[in-house]
Amino acid sequence: MEIGKAVYKLLKDSADVGAICADRIYPEMAQQDVDVPFIVYTVIDTTPSGTKNATSKLDTGRVELYCISDDYEQAMNLGIAVRSALDRQSGTISAVEVQSIDFDTSDIQFDPDQRVYVLEQTYDVRIQRTGTAQVVSQFPGNTFTVEEVDGDPSGAVNKLVFSNGSVSITDRTATITTGGGAFTDLSDTPGTLGTAGQVVAVNTGGTALEFVDQSAVDVQYHGRYDTEAETERSGATATLEVYYTARPDGDGFAESEVSDTGVTDTINRTLYYSTKYLADPDTVADWTEYTTQPADNATFATAKAALLAGLNETDATAETRGTLPLSLKMVRTTTAASQDLLLDTYTGAAAAYSVRKLDKDYTGSCMRIRRASDDAEADIGFDSNGDLDTSAIGTHASGSACFVTTWYDQSGNANNATQSTAGNQPQIYNGTAVITLNGKPALDFDGSNDHFKMLFSSDLAQPGHHFSVAANDTTSGFKILFSGNNNTSKRHQYEINTSGKWTFYAGSSITATASATTGQHLHSVLANGSSSNFYEDATLLASGNAGTFPLDGLTIGARAVTEASAWFGTIQEYVLWGADQSSNRTGIETDINGYFSIY
Repeated sequence: MEIGKAVYKLLKDSADVGAICADRIYPEMAQQDVDVPFIVYTVIDTTPSGTKNATSKLDTGRVELYCISDDYEQAMNLGIAVRSALDRQSGTISAVEVQSIDFDTSDIQFDPDQRVYVLEQTYDVRIQRTGTAQVVSQFPGNTFTVEEVDGDPSGAVNKLVFSNGSVSITDRTATITTGGGAFTDLSDTPGTLGTAGQVVAVNTGGTALEFVDQSAVDVQYHGRYDTEAETERSGATATLEVYYTARPDGDGFAESEVSDTGVTDTINRTLYYSTKYLADPDTVADWTEYTTQPADNATFATAKAALLAGLNETDATAETRGTLPLSLKMVRTTTAASQDLLLDTYTGAAAAYSVRKLDKDYTGSCMRIRRASDDAEADIGFDSNGDLDTSAIGTHASGSACFVTTWYDQSGNANNATQSTAGNQPQIYNGTAVITLNGKPALDFDGSNDHFKMLFSSDLAQPGHHFSVAANDTTSGFKILFSGNNNTSKRHQYEINTSGKWTFYAGSSITATASATTGQHLHSVLANGSSSNFYEDATLLASGNAGTFPLDGLTIGARAVTEASAWFGTIQEYVLWGADQSSNRTGIETDINGYFSIY
């Protein structure tokens, strides 16, 4: 006991030792969750030399000391610091008269199970003692029996049975109560020293120690992380499914598979390793993702196998650097399935342009814009909600007005609507903010010459069904919303005529009886010979024979070739199907109106 006091004092007072392991110095056994590096030491006393009437003048003992670290160099440095603190020390240390401490042996090993380096040192210690033996003046009042249980009467006594199950000894020895029964086994096997529920009462401090039936405890689970995993499994989007760590007892894992049955979302199981012992699963900086991750929707068993297989593959140079993984974890997350958009529900569009995403699988940009100050161009995509990324527009604009050079086709047919002439490009940013209508971004056509063009690889025969969201700023004059590129024989032209009424032409004309009104409207226009019609805000305006012209391409916002009668107002969406969508018209209009809130 005195040797241990002196050793602890010397190590604790060493600045070099403290700089490496702080105060993590433990007699006999380290705490369960201690961080590396740390020191554990054991004192093995040897038989002292006795005298007739006094205590031994000299106690000798052997100290076995272990420096434990997950880094080889750090373990060696700690061993050097320990030897400097102990070797050849003498004098009064923590009230102990130390005659000498002599270094004996040193050896370092790597523990593959715990993933730590263990540097073992041994020291011989001599302690000078003074004083005389104490006279025993009182013996416990209860009776006791000495039993020989090893069958050898000449051997050492190995069992004392007290009549009432208690012991009372003066000075430093406590009274021990076992609940009325004698100790039946003093082995190290958990659960045999007394019975669960019995109490050991210690006189010297009054502390009650309760026996715990260790056989009922699952020692494989580290309580903290088991609880944490349960908490995350209760509904958090990120779930800790597996946690492994190095522990002194060789155990240290908690795992609980989350069922994938019936899950329609994409499941991702991400693998991590840490070079820290008992790494906290919530400390992001402590963890590194595996270079190779399981594929989406990999099963628990597949991902776990990859986690364990990666233990020796995470860092090819790890062993030489002393940074082998000491902790592993597997986190399960889900990505919600994308919701169907307009073109997912109503397929087969020939061309589609909008300030919103129309197809959940579309990965291209929404539009390409030009900055007026220096003509620099940039593609602009969609934000996380599927809306035009107005923040990206503002960043590119840098206080300058911006105009649209290309409105990208989301139908998958690459029928992009383009305008290379700067003076004919509609505006999207006014130098201060994105232009909007009814809370949504809008392309502003100046009524003079702004327009887009695109050409089909082959003529689009009737029927053709056009849907558009636009706002006209005037109903006077001749204003064309869209038209085919061939002015004479291959065009579907939708316009406000000189009388201020909506008209559709595809070789013949059908015209609304009521005058057009300014403001934002949703128009659906069907070119289908004698069965042609057009609606405004889901209300039929005209029907009849609009002619049988096919469509060779499209001019949005003006008459083809002459580029006259330009649209004066905004356009936010235009979608063309090369088939009659009359049976879907109500559904398409509901989807469009649901986004733009037109009527």
